[in-house]
Amino acid sequence: MRTITYFFISFLACSSLFAQSKMDLDTVMIASQRIPQTIEQSGRDITVIEGNTLLDLPISSIDELLRHLPGVNVQSRGGFGTQADISLRGSTFSQVLMLIDGVRVSDPLTGHFNNYLPIAPSEIKRIEIIYGPSAALYGPDAVGGVIHIITYNFDGAEREKSFAEGQLGAGEFGFLTAQAGAGIKTKVGYLQAGVIHQRAAGQDLPPDSTDIKSDFNITTASVSLRKDINDWKISARAAMDYRDFNAQYFYTRSTFDLSRETVTQFWSQARVVHQGKNNNTSLDLAYKSTRDTFAFNPLFPANIHRTQFLFALLNHNVVINDQLSLAAGLQADLRDIVSTDRGDHDNFHTGLYVTSLYTPTKDLSINASLRADQDDNFGFELSPQLSINYKVMDGKLGIRAMGGRAIRAADFTERFISSQITNLSPGRNLGNPDLLAERSWQGELGVDIKAVDGLKIGVTGYYRKDNNLIDYGLVNSNDIVNNENLAPNSEYLLAQNILSVQTLGLESQVRYRFSSENFSLDVILGNQFLQTVNPTAEATRYLSNRARFLFSRQAIFSYKSLVTLSVQSINKIRERTEDVVINAVLEDRYNIWNAKLNVNFTPNIGIYGQVYNLGNVEYQDILGARLPLRWISGGVKFRLGKN
Repeated sequence: MRTITYFFISFLACSSLFAQSKMDLDTVMIASQRIPQTIEQSGRDITVIEGNTLLDLPISSIDELLRHLPGVNVQSRGGFGTQADISLRGSTFSQVLMLIDGVRVSDPLTGHFNNYLPIAPSEIKRIEIIYGPSAALYGPDAVGGVIHIITYNFDGAEREKSFAEGQLGAGEFGFLTAQAGAGIKTKVGYLQAGVIHQRAAGQDLPPDSTDIKSDFNITTASVSLRKDINDWKISARAAMDYRDFNAQYFYTRSTFDLSRETVTQFWSQARVVHQGKNNNTSLDLAYKSTRDTFAFNPLFPANIHRTQFLFALLNHNVVINDQLSLAAGLQADLRDIVSTDRGDHDNFHTGLYVTSLYTPTKDLSINASLRADQDDNFGFELSPQLSINYKVMDGKLGIRAMGGRAIRAADFTERFISSQITNLSPGRNLGNPDLLAERSWQGELGVDIKAVDGLKIGVTGYYRKDNNLIDYGLVNSNDIVNNENLAPNSEYLLAQNILSVQTLGLESQVRYRFSSENFSLDVILGNQFLQTVNPTAEATRYLSNRARFLFSRQAIFSYKSLVTLSVQSINKIRERTEDVVINAVLEDRYNIWNAKLNVNFTPNIGIYGQVYNLGNVEYQDILGARLPLRWISGGVKFRLGKN
């Protein structure tokens, strides 16, 4: 009864507040279903965030934005976007697929890099979060859901003929930030570019230490071009992402851990679209290269990993009539790795899918999809999916249902980490080349209620069963096959398949907006509840980090667009975990508040102040990886042109 009471008095945010003030997001045509359709038609639980709100919220990275959305559990290792694992609906971080303009950017080396998104904030038109399995459209890894970033040039929408925006800021502990974006219409096409840079000397880690700090140096830059020629649209992008940061206890619980890591990514993609009368054909091509240098301890040689990812996707959709639309596509991708501690490997994958949207009446929509995947790693797999939405009471009540199958194969790290290191110290991660692919089925049922103007309530319940779930658990070296590089009778975190894990979840969300001539107030509250059943009862790293409850609170107050105060909070309740060897504790709960004040002197120029962790709470998401205490920063913002 106590659990039910908590659930129904607390709700989790599902959409950007500023976006609510500008449009009804239920009518937005989403790009994540391969067939253009509204959120209501999709029959899915989808959150849409408008990109032009990112400068106004108390965040400094995409993962900080996602922390306050329903069903999203962000496991940060460091502040300001240094590194974070993103989970949807109790999934593992590797079971969430990251996309930029329909192309997967999830890293083949490790899911820990999935949040390293090679895109400048100024290029982002909107972000779509699709909850639940989406493997029928996007292939492996879309188990918990998909996070899809759509940009202006690839979406085919100009911001305007020219614009410029940005901010400069500074703060405690040597924090410096600079962000800029610009676009211009030329004879060649519409050109847009952006950059964001953040760095800090960092706080002491642990708090009483003067030797190790949570320092970071992060730069992301991207440039894109779009050209329209009659019925043809051509888009191209080049981007890079560079990160250098302290990584102590990010991955291990070893007392020798003095880790530093440097990750450099280069990303390029292109799209060609031909628009017919009742059909659309698109070809997407992409290339990604990553170099990761991981120094576990200055006394040991650094591990260097180089990965490459090649991607191609051909999609064709056609409108048969007012009630039926179809789409089909073919995907192929190749990934390879050259690594000092994982060895040299490659993997080829192909996928073929078909999907349909059927709307027999204005109140009923049905989406059905089927995909076949062939992979060097897991072989042949089929992924079906069905979603239904039905509106009653003149659209004030929507009932939706969805079910589908999804798969995920082990990445290069899970299969081969530390396999080439001699005399591996105890407590470190160890790969397993014999891992089986994860397979899952999920079903959900939800309702959306538009009670009164400005108020919307949504509730979703879901069940997922994962087989062969991959996680790291402590195993004695005497019980590990091929243990020639391990210390005798010592424990290591071995990647392994858990027989079966069942997840039962319940999410609710409420959004309310009040506005008058001079004032506006947006409030969003919400909750996620998870119940996990692990028949093997094994103590594993991932399952022990699952939050049973996630409570979110967010409010934005605006006065005449001159003063805006934003407040966000996250309250996480989970299992308490402790490691006395490295003196680390995951408390069973924490509550963090962030705030940002924007003051505009003119429509184009203003200042801001931001406080991270108002309560100065000492906390961790990953055991050993201490997150920042109170951190104050501020600066100036400018905007020229319209969004």
